[in-house]
Amino acid sequence: MKKLLSGVMLAVFCLTAVLSPAQIPFSQGDVSKVEAAIEKQFNKSSKIYASRSRKAKVILNVKKNQTVTVLETVGSWSKVRTGKKTGWTANRDLSVVKPKIEIDRPSPTALFEKVKLDPRFTEFEGIRLIGYKYEKGEQNFLQVFHLEDKGILVMRHWFGDAYKPGVRPKEREAMMKYQYESIQMMGELVYGPDTQEAKNYASVASAHMTEVERLVMEDWHNRMRYFKEGTFRANGDSFKYYMAGSGIEIEFSE
Repeated sequence: MKKLLSGVMLAVFCLTAVLSPAQIPFSQGDVSKVEAAIEKQFNKSSKIYASRSRKAKVILNVKKNQTVTVLETVGSWSKVRTGKKTGWTANRDLSVVKPKIEIDRPSPTALFEKVKLDPRFTEFEGIRLIGYKYEKGEQNFLQVFHLEDKGILVMRHWFGDAYKPGVRPKEREAMMKYQYESIQMMGELVYGPDTQEAKNYASVASAHMTEVERLVMEDWHNRMRYFKEGTFRANGDSFKYYMAGSGIEIEFSE
């Protein structure tokens, strides 16, 4: 009987040892949650560690907005993979990747048709071309015209009146405000109203307008001799610009 009792006690002890919380990978307070792999991105610069501790070996330093694949979450930690490296990082450093809203930029032909239908524009005749003008004063305007044979749409912002001798600062400020508004308007026509893409375009194009304004302000008498050309990118699209006189032309092709 004593041998039987000893055997039962030994079996209970062994089973207890096997099921001890210390021997279980995750106790009830640290439950492992396995999900389908999802994409997340870091909301700040952070680190990926070899285990679930900030004292563990650092596998990789990561920058804000870097995307990783989340393989598993355990408590306040996530197991992530980037490239061939796998490790752990704090959940609070990760955010769900927001889906990118695709915005189709219209072709020059399609955009020109939009301008034609916009009541803010009136038709004008230029040298061997027909265009549409959005104006304020005889020498302050935005012209849009389409060079169909080259597949190019041209947006010409001109502020000739603003820096004429004798123009008062407040008058100049009002004229230039219109010019920057015209750049914003074109951004919305190209990328759609209230979109980040429209704001991106306006920000980059306005920086070039500011440069033209600075040069004209420095030397009004030589304004017509000033010319510069180059390209800039906004939202992955490439635009060509010409700084000429007291204005700027921006164009893009098919």
